[in-house]
Amino acid sequence: MFTLQVGFMSPSFVGIVPSIEMVIAAAVGGRSSLFGAIYGSLLVNFGKTYFSESFPELWLYLIGSMFIAVVIAFPDGLAESIWRDRPNRHRLVGQA
Repeated sequence: MFTLQVGFMSPSFVGIVPSIEMVIAAAVGGRSSLFGAIYGSLLVNFGKTYFSESFPELWLYLIGSMFIAVVIAFPDGLAESIWRDRPNRHRLVGQA
């Protein structure tokens, strides 16, 4: 997804920081579905952009706090918690 957005990918982009960001995005969104990974990456990248522009000195702490809060409140990730709480999810999945 990064290559499609930026148009270029090099080995320097796959260091420890991007790897940690991917793990945070997967944990925030949810690990058991593709929707969770997409949702988590969008949320973490939005937070990274917003926090780094608004609070340049504190954005790493704010991303870390968001990660800790979501993992404590929603251990399965945000997407899993939203999906599980849907009242008509059996119609969407195809279960009777």
